[in-house]
Amino acid sequence: MAYEMPIRLRHLLVLIATITVWHGPAMAAPESIERLSTATSLNDSQIAQINEYATYWVEQLGNKDSETVREARNKLTRPLRVISGRPASLMFRTTYGKALIPKLREIINGDSRYHAVNAIQVATALSTPSALSLLEEHIHIDDESRPEIRLWSVIGVSRFINDETIRFDKLRGILRTLAGSAQVETNPLVLQRAMETLNQAVLNGRPKNLGGEELRATAIQFEMEVLDEQIKSLEEGKAASMMVKALQPSLILIRNQYIDPNLQQQQRAIGLQSAPLMGRVYKVIIVNNDKLRADPELSRSVPMLINSMENTLKLIDSNIRSSQTSPDTTDGGVSWSKGDLSALERSQDRWKSILTAAPYK
Repeated sequence: MAYEMPIRLRHLLVLIATITVWHGPAMAAPESIERLSTATSLNDSQIAQINEYATYWVEQLGNKDSETVREARNKLTRPLRVISGRPASLMFRTTYGKALIPKLREIINGDSRYHAVNAIQVATALSTPSALSLLEEHIHIDDESRPEIRLWSVIGVSRFINDETIRFDKLRGILRTLAGSAQVETNPLVLQRAMETLNQAVLNGRPKNLGGEELRATAIQFEMEVLDEQIKSLEEGKAASMMVKALQPSLILIRNQYIDPNLQQQQRAIGLQSAPLMGRVYKVIIVNNDKLRADPELSRSVPMLINSMENTLKLIDSNIRSSQTSPDTTDGGVSWSKGDLSALERSQDRWKSILTAAPYK
């Protein structure tokens, strides 16, 4: 008697066969390409292997399952990590990037912010001029409406600051785009990270022949332009009061630059440019008083902002006008907490008389 396959097993095999006809056999994950990451030359077979690996895992990066996305991101960035003390070569990164960037761009431009952020992180890890250009497409608020994407693009740019394979003029152009967007940024966290990226450019470790000093001077100027525009918008009541949250971290960055022993040549320029901007924080608080007090989180942050501003102003002024004393003002943080706007206005006027005269002007 012929053996008869059980009905359930027969149905299962039919289903598997049908799926195979519809979708083809499942594509196995390609082997690792880490051993190629330090190569300075690649043959056609190796390039094909890189392309196969990139194609497979970048497709998985767009998967609906978050665990698969995390695995794909790890697989895509792993060959770019330092291996045995040697970073991935420019040849490898460039070849790898050619296979990855078109699909990464597609994912970033897609509807899913989660997938877009993961794609930006992979592009950042590539650390190539093409990857930097991809990030630039999503920095400016006029081009990218999603704050999460602007945020991670700005963070990504900061990773390129000390990469000596990136030309100075390329980097300066990206920072110009970043600063231009930061001047009109409407999200305080994005603004804060933009200022942190500019700060990294001020502190850059690039050698002089690769534009280190020029980049430092350019970044300082960009910082001041961003602060000027953001403070102006708050003074005029055009910016949302929540933008105040980005001011204190920015002032702390500038204070730290001012006292950094490695920036002694830039110290006076930083002080002369930043002090008049800081003095205008009084007006920002006064103009936005009602809105700031209506928000418990903002209300708690204002004394810290005022204290940071006043302490930094006194520090700078004691060096810039070393033979003269700073104005006699009350503690602005205490005045705010008491609701004493008149005291803040008096402090504003006393500082203004100094910060609008020589040597500041």
